[in-house]
Amino acid sequence: MTIVDKFSPRDIISIILLVGCLYLKATGIDTYIDYLLFAVVGYYLGFVKASKPEEIMDVLKAIREVLEELKQQRKELK
Repeated sequence: MTIVDKFSPRDIISIILLVGCLYLKATGIDTYIDYLLFAVVGYYLGFVKASKPEEIMDVLKAIREVLEELKQQRKELK
């Protein structure tokens, strides 16, 4: 049994979406990619189903703050 046999269709779709989103962010296309990444990671990790809506918003705000800091650092490097 190889590692590919252990992947479910949900794993494969999540990997494709994550790679695609990261590629688009790397090329500078930032339109709705952050929100798509939040949705994919949230669905894949299952915290959307297991948490209260207030907790989800707190997690999303924290992730958004980290992404904003990364954007600022990237601008400073240019």
